[in-house]
Amino acid sequence: MANLPEKYEVIKLMTGSEIVGMTTDKGNVLNITLPMYCNLTATGRNDESIVTFIPYSPLTDEISIDIPKQYILHQNSLNPQFISFYDEASSRWMTMVETQEVPVIARESYEEIVHKTVKKTFDSIMKGSSKGDADPYFEEDYEEFTKAPRKKDTVIH
Repeated sequence: MANLPEKYEVIKLMTGSEIVGMTTDKGNVLNITLPMYCNLTATGRNDESIVTFIPYSPLTDEISIDIPKQYILHQNSLNPQFISFYDEASSRWMTMVETQEVPVIARESYEEIVHKTVKKTFDSIMKGSSKGDADPYFEEDYEEFTKAPRKKDTVIH
């Protein structure tokens, strides 16, 4: 019978990376199920932060990894405040891996999405302001920006 994960932990590796996951002690290795990086970003309002979980090894179809304990600097329990956020992110990731439906878009598509979002935001702002409030050159400059040719990215990422 397979060992089920025993607890939620934050693991600090000798490389400096910190991984969050559900762990199982397997002697001289630590098994980490659904390992993820965690990033906290300050929002700038009321001391709030955004927590983001990112898959540790997103190009594999494996849901767990074994790390030899000799490469672990320390391991600590995950703060209970973050468990529900981790559970939601890891569950969504596991579903994407199992169904082989990881949403991936080309860089060009991403740039087009950003362009459309900027245009939609600008249009919304312009609808909400009176013509007298707007910078008389802003609309002209924006129109020039939207028609400018986009530079093709020649670097393969």
